[in-house]
Amino acid sequence: MEVEWARITASTVVVADRDQAWLYELDPFDAAGPFAQPMTGPGSVETTRRLLDAAVGAAQRMVIGDEPKPPLTPVRYAWQLVGHYHTMGPTTPLMDEAAERFLAVGRTDLAEFARQTAHQEKGHDRLAVLDLEDLGYDTKALLPALCPPTAAALVEFFTRCIRVPEPVEAFGFMYAGERTCVCIGRDYVERVQAMLPRGINATRALRVHSALGVEVEHVGDSLEIIARLPARDRTRIARAAYERTLVTFKPPEGGYPREAELEQWMSKFRLLSHHAKEN
Repeated sequence: MEVEWARITASTVVVADRDQAWLYELDPFDAAGPFAQPMTGPGSVETTRRLLDAAVGAAQRMVIGDEPKPPLTPVRYAWQLVGHYHTMGPTTPLMDEAAERFLAVGRTDLAEFARQTAHQEKGHDRLAVLDLEDLGYDTKALLPALCPPTAAALVEFFTRCIRVPEPVEAFGFMYAGERTCVCIGRDYVERVQAMLPRGINATRALRVHSALGVEVEHVGDSLEIIARLPARDRTRIARAAYERTLVTFKPPEGGYPREAELEQWMSKFRLLSHHAKEN
């Protein structure tokens, strides 16, 4: 039976076969127990997919019960777009840097994978800019001034994934983000569109980073490559996918900003001509 596993915390291992995935709690007094030793052997697309998806799901469940996300409103959606801009912008330069690091250690296969990822993500931050401009914001002033804490934490974690000799964790970071986006379906996108002022087209970034856009294809392509990697690499990728998901879903320190706070921050950057047009 094909089985893959990866330790995601000091005591928890995510385990997957072709049919299912589960969490296994290690016995600290049994070093010879099942899954106590690092994974060995080859992977497959089916088992690697279940392994990575289970790592992402475990992290999501870890933060369930923490402060729930507030309901989405137009200003909260704009705040999300600011976060998307700050997280998407560094992706291409960081993945290009990863490619150079892989080349330096002779891993040409992963260098090409990193280059491909960098190319695929190029310009996606511009989609968030266009959406914010359609919502009436002065992006040249807004984007340098404000950055949501979760976006800043994601960029900091992503940078740490890259700044090592073999930045394999970068692929776990990317997989977790894209796999989460695949769960965004047409119904959600349409609800967001209906929430926005009539005639405003501000869902470009959301559509591209959803099941309606490129993410399904990207996830499939990534799995084909990751499944062929050595066991040590797949373990590192699974752990990074888990850790990136924790950062994504954990409420900001101090809690989510209140609606009035967001209005106070964002209103400073709303163009008067657009505001007059809305009224």
